Amino acid sequence: MTTSPIRIHVVITLTSPTGLLHLNKVASVVRVLNNIRGIYADLPVTIAVPKSEESTVQDLLERAGLHSGTSGETHVEAKSDIHKGEKGLVTPMQDDGGSRTNLANTNIVICDPTSPVDLAKTLADIISSTDALLIADASTPLTRPDQFEKLVTSFKAGSDAVRPYIAFTETLKIVDSKAIIKETLDRTSVKRIQSPEMIRCSAIDVQPDRDFQGSAGGWSVPLKVGARVDYVEGIPEALRINTEDDRDLLESFLHWRSTNA
Repeated sequence: MTTSPIRIHVVITLTSPTGLLHLNKVASVVRVLNNIRGIYADLPVTIAVPKSEESTVQDLLERAGLHSGTSGETHVEAKSDIHKGEKGLVTPMQDDGGSRTNLANTNIVICDPTSPVDLAKTLADIISSTDALLIADASTPLTRPDQFEKLVTSFKAGSDAVRPYIAFTETLKIVDSKAIIKETLDRTSVKRIQSPEMIRCSAIDVQPDRDFQGSAGGWSVPLKVGARVDYVEGIPEALRINTEDDRDLLESFLHWRSTNA
């Protein structure tokens, strides 16, 4: 018995202006896009951006010689079953951002990427016509290919929504407004969530009139009640860029890796 290829649509979300910061002269959002294209060259990609950043993202992609235009095409079926996990489907992440990557079938959509409801509503047509969303944060530029493989493996095993995490090693304290320590948290009960997410479209709740504030579980789109949620082991270098200092740290890591390869 043969199984049909799983149709996957890649979504890159610009949830913060830090996704526009340059890492070794390549904008983080462009680097995320190139990393994904280096692994899954044929998958359709949608970049979700706020209206205020539309022209900036468009300009970054065009100046990089990458953007294929806004064709209006929202879904293209993958040419192969990427869930076979074959080594030939994975290429090493490039420190230069992979600026020669072919980015056909890439679109930009306007919404509030930080709102699960708005993102799901904007992607409703895609959600109804594909099997899974692979959602990557534009501010997390150093996700390795094996992270995507882990998501795919978990998805094949039955996960409705899966994403990486790393354990906290720091001591976590709760302090009051006067900086007085009130409680020490059990670090094993806290996860440091990473990008990307892989979500089964049938597990996404796209009802726009419901209030999902606090009920989406921190996922990029609202999940239906009863959805199976799983986690895979993350990696330290998949750090989210929240500040320019974070960007500088990742640049230092890339320099270290290139000089010690």
